[in-house]
Amino acid sequence: GCGTSRACAYCGLVNAVLESQNTGSKSTKECRISSNIEGKIQGWDLNVTVFPIVLSDITYHVITILDISDEKRRLALEKIFFHDILNSAGGLNGLLTILKEASDPEESRELIDLSEEVSRDILEEIILHKQIKAAETGDLKVKIELINSMEILESSIIKIKSHESVKNKAIVVSEDSSEVDFETDRILLQRILINLIKNALESTKPNGSVIAGIKETGDKIRFWIRNEEVMPAEIQMQIFQRSFSTKGSDRGIGTYSIKLLAENYLKGKVDFSSNESEGTIFWVDFNKKY
Repeated sequence: GCGTSRACAYCGLVNAVLESQNTGSKSTKECRISSNIEGKIQGWDLNVTVFPIVLSDITYHVITILDISDEKRRLALEKIFFHDILNSAGGLNGLLTILKEASDPEESRELIDLSEEVSRDILEEIILHKQIKAAETGDLKVKIELINSMEILESSIIKIKSHESVKNKAIVVSEDSSEVDFETDRILLQRILINLIKNALESTKPNGSVIAGIKETGDKIRFWIRNEEVMPAEIQMQIFQRSFSTKGSDRGIGTYSIKLLAENYLKGKVDFSSNESEGTIFWVDFNKKY
């Protein structure tokens, strides 16, 4: 029931109620909820206020709930577009300025390659948020085709090679990975795999490694990504919430988008484990036939 699961210890609503009961005053907190409506995941960001009133010598606690999902979504997008993408655009502008003054052909070639990588990252970020918005409104269209599991994993790794999170870290493909053809949307699956690998790399210490693999079981196929770090319990309980992020305020999108795209559009199932013996493993299961 409400308030009795492990995750409830980190719920804003439960903690607002407890705080109001303990202090006898008003308490306001944010609450994140993931709902399942007709088989589709939907994320909610709520502002919860709890305050006591006394009627006939009995104390009641009134709860008011305000949906701030749009506000949180706007803040996250502003953070990304006005901060991250602006920084990337500034870096691209700097590279082009240097390129304009470069006289050595070899140096020019290197600067052109770097500029291409930065511009591609900017486009990828914009496309990602366009896809997430379409996914949340139900407007995202899938294109199902037959693809190869090893090919899609390796191409995802190649695409992320130039990302900042890869510096001084290795991405290793497990030797026992299965190579199998199955039906899915290539672009959306690659987006999911890139985000999984990127998240694992960002949690990995310098000179560490991330292991990626593929497991075939009957009519199902599993992609998994492992890193050695263990997530704190507080993060584990909220990792798939829409606006929750381990990277600071207004940054929650990555893990939520993985679950949103995989489960709402690719008929997949995303989960994870995190413990001292294995580190952290995220996986996504799909049926071979869509």
